[in-house]
Amino acid sequence: MNDDELRRDLAEEDELRRLLHRTEPTKVPPFAAVALRADRRAGMGTLAAAAGAVLVVAAIVLSRPASQTPVAASPSASLSPASIVGCALPSSLDLARHVTSASLITSLSSVSLTDQRTNQLRWTVGFLSTRDAPGPTTLRASIQITAGGSPLHVLGYELIDPEQRTLADTDLVAIAPCRAAAIVVRTAGPIIDGTWPYQVTIEKIGLPDGTTVTETLSVTLTCSTATFTCAPLLAGQTAPPSTTPNPAVLKSGFGVIYSGVRQGWDQGSAPQIRQEGETDREAGELAGSFFNNFRGTVSPSGRRAAYTGQTQDGQWGLYLLDGARPAEQRRLLALPNEIPGEVAWAADETAIAFNVQDFGATQGVAPKYSAIRTLDLPSGTVNELARVTGGTLYHVVAWNKASGTLAATIAPNGEPATRYVVIGPAGTKTTPLDGAWGMYGSPDARTAIGVRCDGAPAYCSLWTWPLDDFGSRADQHLESGLSLGVVGWRPGSNEIGLVVGSGPKGQEQIEVWSPTAGRRIVYRFVDGKTPPSRPFFRADGSAIFVPGYGEGVVVDLATTATSPLPFPAPAAPYERPLPAGSIRLDQP
Repeated sequence: MNDDELRRDLAEEDELRRLLHRTEPTKVPPFAAVALRADRRAGMGTLAAAAGAVLVVAAIVLSRPASQTPVAASPSASLSPASIVGCALPSSLDLARHVTSASLITSLSSVSLTDQRTNQLRWTVGFLSTRDAPGPTTLRASIQITAGGSPLHVLGYELIDPEQRTLADTDLVAIAPCRAAAIVVRTAGPIIDGTWPYQVTIEKIGLPDGTTVTETLSVTLTCSTATFTCAPLLAGQTAPPSTTPNPAVLKSGFGVIYSGVRQGWDQGSAPQIRQEGETDREAGELAGSFFNNFRGTVSPSGRRAAYTGQTQDGQWGLYLLDGARPAEQRRLLALPNEIPGEVAWAADETAIAFNVQDFGATQGVAPKYSAIRTLDLPSGTVNELARVTGGTLYHVVAWNKASGTLAATIAPNGEPATRYVVIGPAGTKTTPLDGAWGMYGSPDARTAIGVRCDGAPAYCSLWTWPLDDFGSRADQHLESGLSLGVVGWRPGSNEIGLVVGSGPKGQEQIEVWSPTAGRRIVYRFVDGKTPPSRPFFRADGSAIFVPGYGEGVVVDLATTATSPLPFPAPAAPYERPLPAGSIRLDQP
């Protein structure tokens, strides 16, 4: 055992003593004890290695039905370090740990995301029965998870320790004394933007003394659908102090669209528009939805945005935000019993294209149908261009109204896209996709870019092609071994914003790529910390916004000068508004 391993073992013992309210100082063990511990570690189960990419700091709440006899479950329960010596010690990485009873320790080991294709979260819950437990502990594989009080859709359960197998919610798992078990709970996306409290409830734990208890673990996570990330909000964490905003970088003629800070339809919950750098008052409030994420697209001129909203009775619709009148929100189209998806502007801004699916297609349920439609803004005329059934989904890439050409992808529910579809005057043309692609149409809808990622770890390449001809796609031959994320097309140019990383753990940075000038770095993430939501360009392409926790950064692309972007002060704990887009506020 090396010095690092020894220190880690000692830290584990100190943490366990702290958990049990014992304060004996840790002593350096003799060589024989170190050797014995090394042998024991070599035979340990997998619980200590169960922590995944996202570690959680949690507050633990213990609840029991009133009709059941309580079991002592506080840290002062009669559990001593000696009772788990020789057993699979909970990992020091399991920062959420609780003494459920005198014979059981329960912990939330990790919360991790899968990928944007499967769009799931994996919650690893660990259990350790003590050496002196009078018998086995039996738990039922029924674990419920809520976000902000709303239940998440549980897709399934997997036992990963001491063996690997799928579990039904009625299955029982027995844990013998001095043994560990770990269960992974899979919940369906989409992940919820913003900072929210989550609760993990193990509904039925049968203790050796015959009593049954319920355990609830609480954790606060900050998640982003734009970057597909979740991170724990550490206890006592606060935003770093702000420096003075740079008036040479911030522009008062532009507004920032912030996603809402809480669920529901109360005043102040919906997405808001604020002048760049303004923290005291909003210029307008968008139509809300239950989760209040901004889901929309800014027009090519940067002066308007088409977005989706949901009324309190659950019905969705399409709405228009006009930067010249940000306090007014116009409903363009009601969508009874349907859920809208992507919105794409026509280059002349007189119409939009969008896709919908049936209202039942939520939380992993396959759609009965998915359709692509266009909406003429002056007349309100709706035209359906295509429809698929059988559990597949359309995703609009771009719409060239002038040529009558629309490009989209088709994906089986919960799977990556398998076909590229072009709908035009000559009919419909379909091309099979040769990998996992992310695609984005240019503002003039003539060109598309795509990022294809292959392998594990997934290294990515950048491609371009005419919107109506995926078969002529051309690899732009960036260097190998890169991870790539797309910020978007830079307004007013043919340049692309990219989030670029080198290798699986390389430094990530924001770059602007040009087909003629190549790549240039415009911003490096501080201390390797990626933003909680996707960066975006100012509506005129003159700057790029990098969201952060508590405040963001604005980078002037002509001078590379930066300015902090202060966020509005939260009205309540965890209510951190996240910038999601830019719009012109000045008159045309």
